[in-house]
Amino acid sequence: YAKWNPITYKIKFNANGGTGTMSDQIFNYDEAKNLTANVFTKNKYTFIGWATSSTATSATYTDSQSISNLTTTNNQTINLYAIWSKTCQYDDGTIWTYSTAGSSSTSVVPCSGTYKLEAWGGAGGNSGGNAASGGWENGNITWGHGTAYGGYSAGKIHLNKDQTFYIYVGKYAVARQYGGGASSIRIDSDTFDGSLVVAGGGGASGKYAYYDSYGASVAHGNQTTTYSSTQSLAGLSNGAGGGYYAGIAGNRSVRVNTGEYKAETQGGGGKGYLSSSLTDTTYTTGEHNGDGMVKITLITSD
Repeated sequence: YAKWNPITYKIKFNANGGTGTMSDQIFNYDEAKNLTANVFTKNKYTFIGWATSSTATSATYTDSQSISNLTTTNNQTINLYAIWSKTCQYDDGTIWTYSTAGSSSTSVVPCSGTYKLEAWGGAGGNSGGNAASGGWENGNITWGHGTAYGGYSAGKIHLNKDQTFYIYVGKYAVARQYGGGASSIRIDSDTFDGSLVVAGGGGASGKYAYYDSYGASVAHGNQTTTYSSTQSLAGLSNGAGGGYYAGIAGNRSVRVNTGEYKAETQGGGGKGYLSSSLTDTTYTTGEHNGDGMVKITLITSD
């Protein structure tokens, strides 16, 4: 009787742009066997399987898949190429900007990696002068010009894919006696405990409508119940900035003529808060004029 031996063939594994080494694997015809588990790696890429073409964009075989009878030619070498998918679909340096004043929104962290978080608070009302950190403007009593600018806060942090950002953008206070709204970035919790970065809104001039009437002297505006949780709209007090870490209001108004009142001092510049989990932190009191803004930059993905 005739005696038959199965043909043999060899699987050669190619890193296809990755790094590492893998030994060839020998198969007999009609023998089902699992492919050797992949050990190749490629920075910022995920292994998705094997293909017989180095330019393939999808995998023909998954990792450790059971295969058999890839050829009928004895001693043939079958080349399998590792197929890779980018771990993050965004390039390093990608920037997301949020600039709709008085808004709140959520966003999912798109990729695991290191991010730079920046926030600018909204300026206090009538920010036309240069008293960015409070005090007199040019040594003179004024009609609210020089109202304080919003603060700037920034830092870096490593975040994981699919964590949730809660983003608040402060609003510039168009009325001279109101403070600007704070801008902030929170992570995974829409409470102050989740705050990573806060840039306070600038304070406004002291209240000018009545003689000897004082602006609020607290660190955040006396906002309405509707907006107290967002902390992003302009302060509705007698001059303090809206939101956490906002600039205080200016001091009292002074009557200079019958029926005419002017702010004795200007509001303080917006301050900042930075979580202890951040690195490379910085904040500036009273830097930003106009509406607030938030910016998130992907420094480098994993």
